Amino acid sequence: MRLPNLFRLLQQAFFSRGFCWLVLLVGLTGCVLPEAPGFTPPTPAPGGSPTATQTSAPSATPTPTPLPSFTPTPTSLLCRQKAGTFSSFSLLSPYLNEELSYRIYFPPCYDDSGQTRYPVLYMIHGQTYNDDQWQRLGIGEAADALINSGQVRPFLIVLPREVNTFADPYAPGFGQALIETLLPWMDAFYPTCTEQACRAIGGLSRGGAWAFLLALEHPGLFGSAGGHSMVPFGGMAVRLPNQLRATPAGQLPRLWIDMGKNDLYLPVLQKYEELLTQLGVPHEFILQPGNHEEAYWAEHVEEYLRWYAKGFPAEP
Repeated sequence: MRLPNLFRLLQQAFFSRGFCWLVLLVGLTGCVLPEAPGFTPPTPAPGGSPTATQTSAPSATPTPTPLPSFTPTPTSLLCRQKAGTFSSFSLLSPYLNEELSYRIYFPPCYDDSGQTRYPVLYMIHGQTYNDDQWQRLGIGEAADALINSGQVRPFLIVLPREVNTFADPYAPGFGQALIETLLPWMDAFYPTCTEQACRAIGGLSRGGAWAFLLALEHPGLFGSAGGHSMVPFGGMAVRLPNQLRATPAGQLPRLWIDMGKNDLYLPVLQKYEELLTQLGVPHEFILQPGNHEEAYWAEHVEEYLRWYAKGFPAEP
């Protein structure tokens, strides 16, 4: 989805001139946060910056009760929205030759006023797929069920798209764009909780390898990392000892690995998991019935979300 020209200028200022220039620009233009689903945003003052164009769709069939339209307040518990909403966006990044496309899941009764700070889960798709994969697997419905039942606190889910899923993961590209472009953008323009424990990353197959690589290469950034049927990149095992030595005490993320017992990539994953064990790295390793296929991940998506959310701080 293409951004308005003025919004692109704002983004370029954000990444080319640094955050201080962004603060100045925001103060001069009266920029507002991107529109949150489920609420009527205030009308911007003349000269205000436009928000990103977005396409929204409910993550599950909403109840027939009409949703109230109001400005979020401390009494917003009156909200009866039961389904979260997905919106699609794209960003320019100096690390990519194309736009970085991504989807955001906004939880039911999302509040963009800043009174609520949301943890963020970044989930990466598998090789040859794109940013709709986790949505098709039911991640929105699973999040709705857990949030509405009170089992987990509300959180955002970001689904970035890697266009070239055969690219060298160690060359400049998708990984740098995610860390240097998307994460700062999310924290600057959405009411996110920015401490390490509030940020998690995961993925399936190639996406799981991305999650582990980025979490271990950037200590202190992610509180949890999950590899679901992860197929480790070549060289990940060689890098692991140096990654651990470079990680300050207390900044190692929670680690989860799972795979189907009939997965053809199981021998490759087991070698990496054995190295984690030999090096004394705390992690969870779960083998369960299944193959390297979407039916397996769809069956366990709610289990994944419950594990990620367990690492988030308690809601204030």
